[in-house]
Amino acid sequence: MSNQKVALSIAAQIEKRLNGGSDEHGNKPINKDLINTDPRDWLQEAYEEALDLVFYLYAALERRKIKQNGEKVDLQSIRGNSPE
Repeated sequence: MSNQKVALSIAAQIEKRLNGGSDEHGNKPINKDLINTDPRDWLQEAYEEALDLVFYLYAALERRKIKQNGEKVDLQSIRGNSPE
């Protein structure tokens, strides 16, 4: 796959997510006014998304390790001492 095809695929996925987010927040078109007036703290939003990403990466690596060793997924061991 060429770099251009990869870039276009990524751009299409970003557009799909933006449109989905737009639908979730009242179908408002994304523009500078929306970005400026949206009450969300964009830095906090990004930080929370990054934390989610770290967990997803951790879980994927744990799943790979468990599958390679023929073990079953033990959610309690992944969660540690957390009651949730």
